[in-house]
Amino acid sequence: MKTVYYILILFSFLLISCNNDENDIIIDILSGTYKFLLVSSETDSSSVWSVNDTIGITAYISGSEEVYSNYVNKRYKTNGNGTFVPVAKEDEILHPIGCSVDFIAYYPYKADVVMSYPISLSEQSNQKQIDLLYSNNAKNKTKASGNIEFVFNHALSRIVIRSIPSGGLVNEDLYGMNIIINNVCDETAFYLPGGYIVPSAQKSSIKMETKPDGSSSEAIILPGSASGAGFAIELANGNIYIADFPQGQQFVPGHSYTYNVTITQTGIILSPIGIEDWVVDDNVPEEETADEVVYKTGDFYPNPNNPKTAIGIVYWLKPGTGGKEGKIVSYDSAIKNWGDSKYGSLNTSISTGIINWDMVIGKDPTLESFPAFKWCMDKGEGWYLPSRYELHILQELWLTHGEYMNSNIESINGEPFTSDDVYLVSSESRSWSNDMAETYYFSTKGWLPIYKYEPGRIRAVKEF
Repeated sequence: MKTVYYILILFSFLLISCNNDENDIIIDILSGTYKFLLVSSETDSSSVWSVNDTIGITAYISGSEEVYSNYVNKRYKTNGNGTFVPVAKEDEILHPIGCSVDFIAYYPYKADVVMSYPISLSEQSNQKQIDLLYSNNAKNKTKASGNIEFVFNHALSRIVIRSIPSGGLVNEDLYGMNIIINNVCDETAFYLPGGYIVPSAQKSSIKMETKPDGSSSEAIILPGSASGAGFAIELANGNIYIADFPQGQQFVPGHSYTYNVTITQTGIILSPIGIEDWVVDDNVPEEETADEVVYKTGDFYPNPNNPKTAIGIVYWLKPGTGGKEGKIVSYDSAIKNWGDSKYGSLNTSISTGIINWDMVIGKDPTLESFPAFKWCMDKGEGWYLPSRYELHILQELWLTHGEYMNSNIESINGEPFTSDDVYLVSSESRSWSNDMAETYYFSTKGWLPIYKYEPGRIRAVKEF
């Protein structure tokens, strides 16, 4: 899909020759035929071609980079309703005779542009002024061509980051935040005749334009590989979170890349991205979500290729989902006691930790009386203390995939599993006292009771 802006130009049927020995004839723009739109974000359709928005037009002898009749960077402006006219007499472009011409146009207009258009992305506060639109579709035009249709496309790429507070943070914690894109190029040029960006090895940082409430940030960037590039989120309270863009990510001209980033007290979670054509017209397109990630046991979650964003390790995959749904386990552990035995037996499940979670929450919504459960809750939404059966499944899968799982856990300074591990689970003991919970032994694949007030090692799990 292309981002399309239409400009119709009506040539006079008077003639001028390619050797420039005839009198000039004015190009007349049809008025009131088209509206030209420029949407600054996927939710904002108010940014249209405004009064005095100016494009630059250059004419070339067809099939060459030889300028025709000194028509270089001629200025055409709009009155705001889609009609474009020459800014001054010297900007009028005349119809050729005896040859055909190619036209190249761009927006926003800059003076002194001949072959190359300077690009500077360090200042993002007025994105309309750095959002380069380019048209090179008007080729082989002669006196018989009549109306000429320019098709403009975004020459650059766009990144949108949507920030979501979680795990102890609230919306107000995002107010005044900044996001800095690191290790990217912010200064280069666009070669107009060839329609390409001049390569540059210079690397710098770009501060994204962020809404005051921190909910959304945008930046226009150069197309190309995201290799080595990342971003830093700086909260007003001084917290700083750092992440890389997904491994292998390519930024394509005319495309917008959306990242949902969940921010917690302890880190950030980079969700799968949405990619859409950077189409700007009256009807803002629906977001096209990238293909869902397919996981295997032992992968980092949520991005298998980016350990810096990992919140856990995939250990179980739900049958029938093709590796797209399952459960993750925390890469760290803690020593906590099950909880206060004053509540007596809760008749917990041996198979489903979420059921046990609901039972405990029903007794103490703060979980202050249940330290093991609270440690899991503090990791963020969806984390819970696994049941006896869930620990058994984890141990069985670890026996098969342990080398890969442990390798990934160690690479992010986590705590690898061992055959001697013993874990406290959310299931209560059924054969002993109501004051007892259960522990699961990796070495024997069995379980033994433990008093609820005694500390035990725990891990958290989460469904995805």
